[in-house]
Amino acid sequence: ERLTQFLERYPALHYELKWKKWSAERKVKRAVDIVEAEFDKNGKPESLKPHLDKNAEGDFSKVTAGLKSALIQSIIRNYNKTKDCGDENRPLVLKRKLDKWFRDHSRLFENGLKKEAAHFVERILSAVFIVFEKSTLASGHGFSRFEVPRFIKCKHPGFGVLNIVSRLSQNYDEADFWFQFSHIPIDGVPAQEILNALRKGWGQKEGFKFPRPNDQKESYSDLCSTKNHENGIYHAYQFLDFQPFLKLRSELNKRYGRSARQIVTSAALLLWKMAQYEEFEDTKFAVPVDLRATKHRDRTLGFIFIRPSTYFGKNKPDRGFFNFQHEFNRRLFATRKRYSAAYQLLESYALASPVMFFATSKLMLTPLKEFVGSVGLTIIKKADFFVTPFSDVHTDGFIALSNFMLPTENGQKVCVVSMKGPKEKVEKYKAVLNDIMNRAIKYDELYF
Repeated sequence: ERLTQFLERYPALHYELKWKKWSAERKVKRAVDIVEAEFDKNGKPESLKPHLDKNAEGDFSKVTAGLKSALIQSIIRNYNKTKDCGDENRPLVLKRKLDKWFRDHSRLFENGLKKEAAHFVERILSAVFIVFEKSTLASGHGFSRFEVPRFIKCKHPGFGVLNIVSRLSQNYDEADFWFQFSHIPIDGVPAQEILNALRKGWGQKEGFKFPRPNDQKESYSDLCSTKNHENGIYHAYQFLDFQPFLKLRSELNKRYGRSARQIVTSAALLLWKMAQYEEFEDTKFAVPVDLRATKHRDRTLGFIFIRPSTYFGKNKPDRGFFNFQHEFNRRLFATRKRYSAAYQLLESYALASPVMFFATSKLMLTPLKEFVGSVGLTIIKKADFFVTPFSDVHTDGFIALSNFMLPTENGQKVCVVSMKGPKEKVEKYKAVLNDIMNRAIKYDELYF
C-alpha cells in the first residue's frame, strides 16, 4: 500500500509499453497496479498475486475468482513457453499465445465477459512486478548484501515499466530494494531521482556501509541476457577507491585550469586514462547527457560521441589532454543546448521509420558504431549503486559509475563501477579500471 501511494506521485512511471514488430513505445497508464510474483530457481513463475488499483478504470466484479485463477494460470503457462525468447520479440510472442488461449477457451467467457477478462490480463502484464527474497545474512552486512539480483531469473513479462526485488533481512527489520526500469519510457537520471525520493521518505538504516575497495568476492561475471556463450551479455561490478583520481583532477585544475582555460571533468579525465590501455586505445565512446525539459521539449537524453586517441600528442607537455578536454566541453555544452551535430542527427534519425533503424542496426552495425561509438560510459553521481544498462549498438560494452563518496566498513570511500558486455571484454575492463585507480593514477598524470 505504501509503495502504491509512493508510485502514484510520479507521472514518469505511469506508462505501459506497446510493442510493435519493429519498435516499442510508451503509452499512458493511469492505474498503479502491483503484482507480487514468485519464481522458481529456473526463472519460471510459480504464482502471481495481483494488487490492482481500485481507483482505476475497470470493473472486475463480474469476473469470478475461478476465472481470475484460470487467467493467471494461462499467463504463467504462456510466460514459461516464451521464457527463452529474445527480449525484443518476447512480448509480441507472449501476446500472440495469450490471444490464442482466449480463442481456444471462448467457452469461459459467457455473458460478455471476454472484454473484462482481457483487460484483467492486460493490467497484470503491465503492472509493477515485485519479488521478495530473504537474505542469507543475519546482520545484513558484508559483500553478499550487494550481490545484484538475477533479474534474468525473475523477468517482467515486458509490458510494464518497473520490476522490483525486495531482499528482506533474516529478522525482517530492514529490506533492500533493487529496481529495474525499462529505458523506453524513463532514463537513468530521472529514475534515480525517484529512488532518492523513496529513500528520503522511507529512511535508510543507520550505519549503512559499502564493502571495502577491491573485495575479491566480487571478481565474477554473471550472465544477464537470454543469449549465452559467445553472444551472451555479462554483468560485473567492483568497488573502487576514486580518491586518488579526484585528487589528481583537483591538482590539474589548480595547476593548469587557468592557463588552459578549461575545467577538467571527471568523465573526460577517466576516458583519457582508459584510452591509454590496449582495450580502449582506438575506442569511440558514447557519453549520455541528461537534457532538461524546456518549454517545447520533454526531458530526454543527448550524447557526446568522442574518440580520445584522436587527440594524443606525445610531444606536447600535456600529451594533448587539454585539446581533448576542450573538445569534450564544447560538445557537452552544444548537446545541453540541443544544437550539437550528434543531437540533431539522432533527432532526425528518430523521425525515420523504425524499419530503417532495424535494418541499419542489423545490416550496417559497423558504420553505425563508427558514428555512435562502441562503448558507453555514464556517471550518475547521485546514485549509490547504479546497474548499467546495455545498448544494442554499443556492443563492446557499457560502463556506469555512481557516487564517488560512498562510505565503507573500514572508513574509506568507494564508487560502484558496473559494466555489461561480452564476458571477455567485461573481465578486461575490470582489470583496466582497477589498474587505473590502484596504480596509474597515483604515479602518472596525463600519459603512461
